[in-house]
Amino acid sequence: MSLKIRRDVITLSSLFLTVSLARADVTLDVEFGFHRLFKLGHPFPLSVVITNPGSPLEGELQVEIWKGGAAKVMAPYPFFHRKEIFLAARSQRKIPFTVHPDSMARHLKVTFTGLDVEVTREFDLRGHFPPSPLILLAISSSTLLAVPLAGKSQAPVVTLSADELPSDTRAYQEVWAVVLYEQSLLGLSDLQRRALESWIYSGGGFVVLGGLHYALYQEASLAALLPIRVVGLKEVADLPNLKRHYGRDLSQTGNLWVQDAKVTEGEVLIAEGGSPILAMVSRGPKGFGRRRICGGAKPGN
Repeated sequence: MSLKIRRDVITLSSLFLTVSLARADVTLDVEFGFHRLFKLGHPFPLSVVITNPGSPLEGELQVEIWKGGAAKVMAPYPFFHRKEIFLAARSQRKIPFTVHPDSMARHLKVTFTGLDVEVTREFDLRGHFPPSPLILLAISSSTLLAVPLAGKSQAPVVTLSADELPSDTRAYQEVWAVVLYEQSLLGLSDLQRRALESWIYSGGGFVVLGGLHYALYQEASLAALLPIRVVGLKEVADLPNLKRHYGRDLSQTGNLWVQDAKVTEGEVLIAEGGSPILAMVSRGPKGFGRRRICGGAKPGN
């Protein structure tokens, strides 16, 4: 009898050790701001990708930031964002937050605590904020942008995919404009879509660059935001009105493909051969807010 009990104890201890080691492999990958850039003094997005290679696990995910400090004329104090989460066996989850620290004197800390496991990562936020609001360029990593974004604006351009856009309207406070190029909004969650639309209708700048994949611009969620209705493509030999508007020649060989579109609302700024090349519509109360523009052309083959 004593030998049997001893064997049971050894077996149970081995099982517990295996589970404990598997849970100790839980990892946290943290992305803050827009590719680690954010506007100081404004809320910004933070996402935690938590990977659980072992058995099912419940726990608390906590983000610690610091409020107060010299800018608020008070001693800094910790502020916590917490979410209870469940991790299935051999799974990965992405958990979004929107944070708004006042003080950069202490590190941002992300901690996951569960049964027999605690994982922590810390980040120094200093050096990650530019002096100007950001331009978010939503574009596929395999797509080459044919239109340069250089201009008078000194806003840094952060390249990302559409599914990386924030799910909280507050996170757009540091954004000057969102530029969309050959990206669908179908991959956005309901929260992401509502956050983007709410920001646009409160005056956010939304720029849509035309492309050869015109069916993307006919998808309902994107089409509803545009001042035009895209019906297809057409080839043109030249864009004289566009040249005249910008006072420069367009360096290109061969003909150009442009989106064939009809204006549904707003104002046409540049048209060529009866098709709008640059159009805008204003949103927000009493027309308040920046412009939303759609247009573009690409060299033909």
